[in-house]
Amino acid sequence: SQVHHCQQTIGVTTSVEERTRLRKLQVTASELKDMVLRLRNGLTRKKSEMNTTKTLTFIFGLNIQNRAADGVFVYNCGRLIKMYEKIGQPNKKTVYCRGVVGIVDVPSIVLEPTHNKQSFADEKEYHFLLKNIGEYMRQYWSDAGIENYVKEFWETYGYRDDQLDRLPSNDTEVVKRRQAAVPMLIQCDKCLKWRRLPYAGNATPLTQP
Repeated sequence: SQVHHCQQTIGVTTSVEERTRLRKLQVTASELKDMVLRLRNGLTRKKSEMNTTKTLTFIFGLNIQNRAADGVFVYNCGRLIKMYEKIGQPNKKTVYCRGVVGIVDVPSIVLEPTHNKQSFADEKEYHFLLKNIGEYMRQYWSDAGIENYVKEFWETYGYRDDQLDRLPSNDTEVVKRRQAAVPMLIQCDKCLKWRRLPYAGNATPLTQP
């Protein structure tokens, strides 16, 4: 190494310049040694994480308030990367899987985002993930129990089959049905906890005390 060579060359010299040079080389060598140790530990940790089975949780629901705002929202460690990904629908003109919203939070060890956090670095793996989510979305659609009366289900909340991308009706009755189907969530300003309020048709608007 340069440090060892410099030590052999300098020997027992008392030259300030040579001693300063030796000291700088020693500091640099120490920093490089620490960096190698950190990289080695990081590599060991990465290998351990890759050998550990990762479980992804897919969350699905029906967007009663706005059927057109459906699709999958893909997060990376809590940060939204992709949204409204249409994956379960065979085409835009069918009601199959319309209104279904999916959410998944993917750790970086599974899929690493691009530097601008707008997509994922491995497009092939990302599309493989979407394909799998699509299969689970279709299963959710089947389990939801509305497959045989889709038209009637959406008409209950003010939607029409020939207006797939339009907002629902604002008639009083269907508005109440949508409000009753989707509970209101409020957050306390002090403790920051979220609470679900039961539906009340005559509820007054929430105001701060």
